Amino acid sequence: SATVEAGASVVGALAGVSANAQGGGNVTITNNGTVTDPTGNGINTGTGTGSTGTSYAPGTGTILIGNTGTITALGVSNSAVVQINNFSTSAATFNNSGTVTANLLSSGLSVAISVYGGSPSTTTGGIIINNNAGGTISGNVALWPSTTFLVANSTFNNASGAIWNVDGTNGFGSATSAINNSGLINIAGDSGF
Repeated sequence: SATVEAGASVVGALAGVSANAQGGGNVTITNNGTVTDPTGNGINTGTGTGSTGTSYAPGTGTILIGNTGTITALGVSNSAVVQINNFSTSAATFNNSGTVTANLLSSGLSVAISVYGGSPSTTTGGIIINNNAGGTISGNVALWPSTTFLVANSTFNNASGAIWNVDGTNGFGSATSAINNSGLINIAGDSGF
């Protein structure tokens, strides 16, 4: 677990905050301060594979990220502002009541939040994004599978009083994933979901 206290400021080179649980453990990150990374991830987190002895067997650990502060990073496709590497069958959860900003938002290539499941060929857990009242996420989300793994259902809940600014491509893990919007989604440029 890692906690950035209110009033604290963290500036990183590769990641502002990096917390991982190898062997399938649990990760909890709480940001109440300011996390900045000019070239890498603001937050980089993940669970390791399970300890069953089977190569790349998904674990069962959970990832929980809470943000009431500010997270800012470049937000390129291979280095999202919040990068979640979920090797678990459990869904990861990102609760936001603060500000998440991809500095490349106006380029159409920005990624605020992405999930990566790595090498397991079985379905790994999706992600639940709760953008709560007062929360602002500026950047696209990349929650789709690659050629080597499958991502379970993902959900983006944009609550009343929350803002999601997008400019570019947004993707989810499966056909049954959902965007539940009661807030405001500002769409710019050539955007798609």
